[in-house]
Amino acid sequence: MYYAGSIYMAAEFDEKTSVWLSGFTALAQVLGVGTSIFLVDYTGRRTLVLTSLACVTVSLVGLGGSFYLARTTSQPIAHAIGQCKSQPASVWDGVTKYCYDCASIEGCGFCGGLCVKGNATFPFDEEVCPVDSVWVNNACSNPYGWLCK
Repeated sequence: MYYAGSIYMAAEFDEKTSVWLSGFTALAQVLGVGTSIFLVDYTGRRTLVLTSLACVTVSLVGLGGSFYLARTTSQPIAHAIGQCKSQPASVWDGVTKYCYDCASIEGCGFCGGLCVKGNATFPFDEEVCPVDSVWVNNACSNPYGWLCK
């Protein structure tokens, strides 16, 4: 619950939408607790726990899948420069391969297939990026963001 807003922002929702979705998530939790209080008396604890466990497992696999798809379907990196080449990682090799990887590195951004140093509005060396490219610093386009709702 604490990280709901951050998770929604990582799924490429704007700040205002992330706050509202976090509120709806909290409301859904309240409704779920209220429903489960009723269901504990009606069906018993064991059935309720096993059903909840199955539903949570499916939800978390779906959430993880949506972030995996967001990473692997984002634009590939043709060349990364300096500190933007890699990052410490425990689940994958840490090498910057996709726009999603680049945008998650502090002080780096993506433009025209390149991962270079920059801030929220533009790269530090504007000559590196192609003229018609768009600077992305925080989050790349994610067609699978709706899966985490």
